[in-house]
Amino acid sequence: MSISTVFSNGTKAVKKSALSCPGQGLDLSAAFAGFHKHKNLFKRFLDEVDDALGENLSSSLFDKNPQLDLMRTYYAQPAILTATVCIHEYIRRVHGVDLIRQPEVEYILGHSLGEYSALAVSGMLELGTAVQLVRKRAQLMEDLVLNSKNYEMKALMFRAPFFEKVLKHCDDNQILANVNTCQQIVVAGEKQKIQAVLDQLPKRTIAKITALPVKIPFHNEKLRPMEAKLSKWIEHKEIKSPIKPFILNLTGKISSDPQHILSSILRTNSCPVQWVKSMETLKAEGINTVYALGPGEILSGLNSKFMESISLSEP
Repeated sequence: MSISTVFSNGTKAVKKSALSCPGQGLDLSAAFAGFHKHKNLFKRFLDEVDDALGENLSSSLFDKNPQLDLMRTYYAQPAILTATVCIHEYIRRVHGVDLIRQPEVEYILGHSLGEYSALAVSGMLELGTAVQLVRKRAQLMEDLVLNSKNYEMKALMFRAPFFEKVLKHCDDNQILANVNTCQQIVVAGEKQKIQAVLDQLPKRTIAKITALPVKIPFHNEKLRPMEAKLSKWIEHKEIKSPIKPFILNLTGKISSDPQHILSSILRTNSCPVQWVKSMETLKAEGINTVYALGPGEILSGLNSKFMESISLSEP
């Protein structure tokens, strides 16, 4: 469903809703191309990003053959964050709906990288500071693995009755990265360790294993050393209270305290994304609709496993 369809005829936000922002792992050159003709609407944001990074990232956002490798973490993270913020601005300018300020939208959350996008959308960080933060994050991640081929991430699919067993086994062995649904988790770490841990599960427990196209073990203990460096970098930046409360990846709990939100987001670099708990919290709060704000359809598909999901990814 296009944004113009969602907000046709002056429609505002759905009551008892939340706003979610997507993570990494999408082809941004294709996912954001539809906004090229509207880029003047958010040109000030594109200029702010380019100035903050000291490079012309914005030109690659709309190019089907971009000069920059937007699948590389170093470029992907600031690019996806920028695209997410620009789509929010597009909705405000074209349809007169400032989603984060709509009273019907009660919470904001992001999946992995999406939490950093949420920092910008919620007004906690200026856009320039947010893209600098994720650029620093991406650089530290790449430095920690140093082009190693020893790390991987895999998505595991299984029947719901196996959820608790698979979850505990992977968590106990410190390879758990994302708890996406009760039928899908993602593991991360050294290839040999992942294989050894999965081999310990009874046969037919896992229905399908999909290797993800990444070289960095996101949300794994390998990345813990970077958290203190990110914390030190951000400590002198201006941090405001969020316009709406966060549902945190780290715990799935609600927080409106900016320092607690930021420290939790930084800790999640080496801890699993608790998306199931986050969705359960939304349900407990009476939320029945979640907007997937940002490029791509991955997050909307994930959200639809729990409640009504409205994709805001295409004009």
